Amino acid sequence: MAQGPKWTEAERVARLAKLVERNRSIRSGDFLYEDPTWMRDAYVTRRLSLRKMAAEASCGLRTIARWMAIHGIETDKDRKPQWATGADSHAWRGGPPTCEECGVAVKNRGSRRCLAHRENSGEKSGTWRGEHVGYTGLHYRLVASRGKAKEHPCAHCGGQAEEWAYDHNDPDEKRNLDKRDSQAYSLDPDHYDPLCKRCHRRFDFGRLRRG
Repeated sequence: MAQGPKWTEAERVARLAKLVERNRSIRSGDFLYEDPTWMRDAYVTRRLSLRKMAAEASCGLRTIARWMAIHGIETDKDRKPQWATGADSHAWRGGPPTCEECGVAVKNRGSRRCLAHRENSGEKSGTWRGEHVGYTGLHYRLVASRGKAKEHPCAHCGGQAEEWAYDHNDPDEKRNLDKRDSQAYSLDPDHYDPLCKRCHRRFDFGRLRRG
C-alpha cells in the first residue's frame, strides 16, 4: 500500500513559507529545491536520484528528501508496498493462544494453559521416570511433596532442620550405583526425616558404627 504525503496542503504551504523564510535569513537568492517544478522535472522527467539532485542543488541529501515531502512528490520508496502485519497479514493466525484458565497469552502454541496452570509435574511430566528415578531426582520429588527440610523442625533435637535424611528402614530401598559410595535411598517420602546437619551426621556415623 503506497504511503501518502506527510503533510496536508495547508501544512505544506505553512512549512514551505517557514523554510523559505529561514533560507532567506541564511543567504539571498533562490534555492533550487524550493521550486516544485524543478524538483518534479529532475526526479520524474530526468529520473535523477535524490543524491544527484542534492549535488545539483548544492545541498544535503536529507534536505532534498525533506523538500520532496514538502512538495508532495512521491518517491520510489513511498510506492513500495509495505509488509502487512497483524490481522492484515495473509499469515495471520489469530494472535497468540490464551490460557483456558486465566486468559494470559501462552508462548507455546501447542499448549492450552500458561505455565502457572499447566499440569506438567509429577507423573504428568514428560521426564517422569517412575521407579527409575535417581538419588538426586528423588530429593526433588521429596521437596515437591513435603517441602524443604528447613521448613520443619529437626526430628532429633527440635531445632531448625536443614536436610532430609533417609531412615534406612525401607525394605525396598534403592542404591545410587552412579556414586562410588553407593548411597541408599527410598522412593517413599515417608522414610525421610528432617534433620539439622549435626543430627544428620550423628545419625549416619552411628549407623556406620553399628554396621
